[in-house]
Amino acid sequence: MTEMEKQLLATINSLTDQISAQTEQMDAQAMRLEEQAAMIKHLNEQVESLLRKRYGTSSEKTPKKNARLEGNGKKQAKVVQGARPRPRPKGHKSASMEHLDSVDTLIALSENEAMCESCGQEMTPTGKKFIRSQVRFIPARLVREDLYVETRKCSCHDDSIESQPFAQAAPPKLPVQRSVATPSLIARIAYQKFDMGLPLYRQSRDWKQSGFRIERRRMAGWLNICSRDWLLPLHEALRLELVKNGVLHADETPYQILDRSDGKPATSESRIWGLRTSKEADRPIIWFHSNLTRKKEVAQSILDGFQGYLLCDGYQAYRNIPGITPVGCWAHARRKFEEIAKEEGAGVAGKALEFCNRIFSLERKWGRLSPEERLSKRQEETLPVLISFFNWLEGIQTMKGKLGLAVNYAINYKEDLMVFTKDGRLEASNNLMEGSIRPTVIGRKNFLFSQSEEGAEANAVFYTLVESAKANGLDPQLYLAHLLERLPNEDKPRSQETLAKYFPWSMSVQEVCARTCV
Repeated sequence: MTEMEKQLLATINSLTDQISAQTEQMDAQAMRLEEQAAMIKHLNEQVESLLRKRYGTSSEKTPKKNARLEGNGKKQAKVVQGARPRPRPKGHKSASMEHLDSVDTLIALSENEAMCESCGQEMTPTGKKFIRSQVRFIPARLVREDLYVETRKCSCHDDSIESQPFAQAAPPKLPVQRSVATPSLIARIAYQKFDMGLPLYRQSRDWKQSGFRIERRRMAGWLNICSRDWLLPLHEALRLELVKNGVLHADETPYQILDRSDGKPATSESRIWGLRTSKEADRPIIWFHSNLTRKKEVAQSILDGFQGYLLCDGYQAYRNIPGITPVGCWAHARRKFEEIAKEEGAGVAGKALEFCNRIFSLERKWGRLSPEERLSKRQEETLPVLISFFNWLEGIQTMKGKLGLAVNYAINYKEDLMVFTKDGRLEASNNLMEGSIRPTVIGRKNFLFSQSEEGAEANAVFYTLVESAKANGLDPQLYLAHLLERLPNEDKPRSQETLAKYFPWSMSVQEVCARTCV
């Protein structure tokens, strides 16, 4: 081989190596581009999902498929001629007013109307005729209550003032000493904030309209003092009653506290943790706790003493706690497939959604059955549906994006999602707790944050008492006023025996604070 041929061969080999290296680089770059495109698609899906959650409908009901279609596939507009509104049940108006105080108002004839048109003489009264019942609003009224105590003396000894027996009535203790706040006033403020979602600064304007100037900070101080001094022991006593149940629901939601003791910025998220009894419980309790973190130690602390089933989402803090069996939430699993089905229509997500809908359809059929009957029906009908669902799901090839996450979520939590078929007291979803924690979410949207950890703790205490009162058929405002009036005047307000008298299901509380209109 000549020298020229050798150089030419070397050049060809060098070019071949360069081409091979460039090909490898292009393949690697194409792979990176493919991965970036998949990541961009995944991020776009998350953004669209967040936008739908923020601005779209919140209903999780699957649209019915029986809409009539025209030949071109478009929905045919349904026109109803002469449609009538749905009639109300008979006696609806009278039933809604029967608990109200009654006031008779007589519309009298004028002097001219009382004269006979024929003879001009005044007509003789014959009685009155009923026309209708109606509801009149009488605005609330604030009064300044000047409190006096009775004093007495006896002159059985002599006329000397020092030696005469003397008696003076003891004034009741207020929940906030050396203030103008009575139990009824504080209860009204708490009711407006924690049940009606009205922030304190708006209440301040409303009180001013009624002729009473009170600053937001002072109202916040009253609530914090009442929580710390009188209601916090009852809050803990309710937790001890709560963990005696064999079935509980759990959830948590973000919350913001400005002045944090852990040194983190005010923009950091704290948590409001929620626990509640099951729908089957005779003594319903809805309990809240505020904490700076979402760590597992918090879950272990609030669930201390509990042994049984815990309905929750897939959050790891609730798992691997001795004596507690997590129960998966089918609403969470279904929600992931529903979001994809709305975007992409039928397919894997659509079929998975049909399975989930079948499960919830069966649950609705058995809503009024006893736990024993419900368990039997689940073993007979629901269990085969679950087995078919997971057999089908596990046969699907691994995929990326939101659909892959939804499939993996259901498979990873298969054991938890199957637990509800083992006990008739269990629910198929954690919707009960999600509904119970919603008032705290509404409050967060209205008053945004708590200034201090003490304020956030007070919020959790008042939410506990308000929601538990409603769950037991009480008027929450009457219940709070009852607590703030009685507890400061108890000899041992922190003893378990005393606190038991003020549980929302106790007979004495029911007699005083039961709702008049349900």
